[in-house]
Amino acid sequence: MRLFNRLLARPLLPALVLVLVTLVAGWQATRVQVAVNLSGLIGEGTEGAQAIRRYETRFPPLRAEEVLLVQAPSFATEQALGALEDLVLELQFVDGVENVISLASLPAPGRSGSWLTGPELADLTPAARIETMRRLNPLARQLISADMTAAVIAVVPEPGQGGDALADRVQAAADGFEGLHVTHVGLLAVQRAISVELIRDIEVLTPAAIGLCLLLSVVLFRSGRAVAVIAIPPIAGLVWFFGWLGATGTAIDPLMGSLPVVLIVLAFSDAIHVYHAAIHALDDAPDRRSALARALAETAPAAALTSLTTVIAFASLALPDSPSMNTMAWAGGVGMALCLLSVLAMMPVLMWALGVPRAGGRPPRLFAGVVPPARRVARWTRAVPVVAAVVLLGALALQSQSRMGFRYADYLPRGAPVTQALAQMDAAGLGSDRMLAIVEVDPAAPLDRVTRAAGAIWGPEGADWAASAAGRAMLARM
Repeated sequence: MRLFNRLLARPLLPALVLVLVTLVAGWQATRVQVAVNLSGLIGEGTEGAQAIRRYETRFPPLRAEEVLLVQAPSFATEQALGALEDLVLELQFVDGVENVISLASLPAPGRSGSWLTGPELADLTPAARIETMRRLNPLARQLISADMTAAVIAVVPEPGQGGDALADRVQAAADGFEGLHVTHVGLLAVQRAISVELIRDIEVLTPAAIGLCLLLSVVLFRSGRAVAVIAIPPIAGLVWFFGWLGATGTAIDPLMGSLPVVLIVLAFSDAIHVYHAAIHALDDAPDRRSALARALAETAPAAALTSLTTVIAFASLALPDSPSMNTMAWAGGVGMALCLLSVLAMMPVLMWALGVPRAGGRPPRLFAGVVPPARRVARWTRAVPVVAAVVLLGALALQSQSRMGFRYADYLPRGAPVTQALAQMDAAGLGSDRMLAIVEVDPAAPLDRVTRAAGAIWGPEGADWAASAAGRAMLARM
């Protein structure tokens, strides 16, 4: 109570400090980053994470390739197929590109040159050339669709050259080909689309939550000054939280995307609780400052306990071996602490500055209508626990029916170009990306295990191809 009494007695200096802290936090908030690498959900000690690290160590060139979906009315024409070949050639000369994997890069049987443009298929029509390659080489079936309207190109960057800048250069090179529609569809494109959607969600949902809480405050208290006292501290607390994220370099990932909304809603709840208690404390109180200090001191423990229970819930996310969930655990706890601090520190200063609440004020009618029924229900000391237990058991039974699962596509925005392109690829039977299998070769028979792996992946037809001269030449080159 002494602390709140001092804040109300000498509020000017605390007000200046709070304004300065908020301004600094707002400046630091401009440095907040968004990270969309969902591999952070995997624990660093899990088998999957270790396999990813082994792959990245042994195959660094294939860590950040750009995958393109190239569409045309039909590649079964000389003009369209020639444009595809020219596009592949153009991509080879993009700054930072080391290799381009496409239909044109598949080697001819028995030699290392391109099969698509080689003498073996020179006398065939474009449709026959593509059909022959699809029939004889399983890889060709993954690189061009059966209806010959869609093809996949993988652009492999030089070490350290992958990223948004390379994607922009690749897109600029692809834009100049008339009759071809090129869309980025690889894992990096998916991550970029999720990043854009995550930023948009934060920009939309956080103001929407603030607006809803402001509307509720207006409906309850019907006073602009009261709304200012209630709204400014939670908003400032959220600014402090974003400032802390920027200052510490803690990136927002999809798991943390809803955290700002949770913080602002809970902080508004605490602020409304404190303001309502202050209204009651002023009833027949001879000293306004002492009455407000007492109201703040009496409600602060309740606000702290509600925040503490939320912090405990966030802390439980530190138990799994998941970097993203661990970050969410301590970021959520820090955010709750900052929002609680802003409410308890700013509200006394704002009450002094704006002169609300005043003696003789009436609490909202909604509260007056809710409290009497709640008191009557509280008298049913036996029935209430029984009903609560039944509801809890019912909720647990329903929860047990939920299905566990995870899909990258669940994070993609509906209607985005990459989302539509991935659906088109799936319909065309093309892979949107790749599942990697590392095969440790036997030095005595280098292609034996690789051939068996190809058979396991592609079936008997693939096994026959892998055992053929063309297949063995292709596998040896890979």
